[in-house]
Amino acid sequence: MLGVGMIGASLGGQVIGSPTKWPRTWSGYGKRVGDQIGFTAVEEGVQFAVGRALPWHDDHSPCGVGVRRAVSCGITRTFTLRATDGSRRPDLPFIAGVLAGTSASLIWRPEAARAPKARGFFATRVGIVLGAAVVTRAYEEWKASR
Repeated sequence: MLGVGMIGASLGGQVIGSPTKWPRTWSGYGKRVGDQIGFTAVEEGVQFAVGRALPWHDDHSPCGVGVRRAVSCGITRTFTLRATDGSRRPDLPFIAGVLAGTSASLIWRPEAARAPKARGFFATRVGIVLGAAVVTRAYEEWKASR
């Protein structure tokens, strides 16, 4: 699934020409793919390391039936984990991974040259990744309830 996400994001960037400094050529597409690979490597690595340090786990209890329940569950389960006592905790591994991966991307992306563009890129990528995670999780919860 990670590969599909990386290719999809690279293709999306290619179609809209983002960033504009990377031409819409094979070379530009290669840079976009490299950006996605780098982002994913850092994001997954940080997520793994932070996850190993915390005794929290994913919630797999049933969500109920219906689209509204699936969306609610998708949002909650994207941003929280369960502690050993059953209480909800923020999903620090995932959130830290997304923030670290996005920050790392600014090392090689042209937006880093100007602070306003860097901030815009950072906010956009974090929003897209978190939004995509919510949609994916909501769909998985809806599918499981059928």
